[in-house]
Amino acid sequence: MDPNTPSRSGSVASQAGSQAAMSVVTDPTTISSIGSEKPPLVKFQTAQILAQTIDATEGDVLYVQDVTPQVYDILDKYRESQGRKFRFKRFYPQQSLLIITIPTEYHEYMHRRLDHLITRQMMIWGWTGIRGWGNI
Repeated sequence: MDPNTPSRSGSVASQAGSQAAMSVVTDPTTISSIGSEKPPLVKFQTAQILAQTIDATEGDVLYVQDVTPQVYDILDKYRESQGRKFRFKRFYPQQSLLIITIPTEYHEYMHRRLDHLITRQMMIWGWTGIRGWGNI
């Protein structure tokens, strides 16, 4: 689990490493990051402005305030209609907070690498595919 991912209970996973460990928080509006790198926090204005903000974001996560359930539905439809690749990681209606993850080049590379390693291992095991799906 990445350090910014709330658990099912809404708290943030505590993770130790060579950097400073995160503290466990139950309020998603106070989620802190490891080190000095903090995800950008923006207030929702319009779907178009949010899309521009996402395009300008250098990291892979964005926190959006003032997102009501109605706004969430609008954003979901907008995202689908525009074919956008970002995804809604978590939505906290009580706090009107939406956490968006943005695929980066590194993120996509890691997915391809993982897919390759899994496929290779399954071929070593002699897997030939799932009936009706053909061989992979």
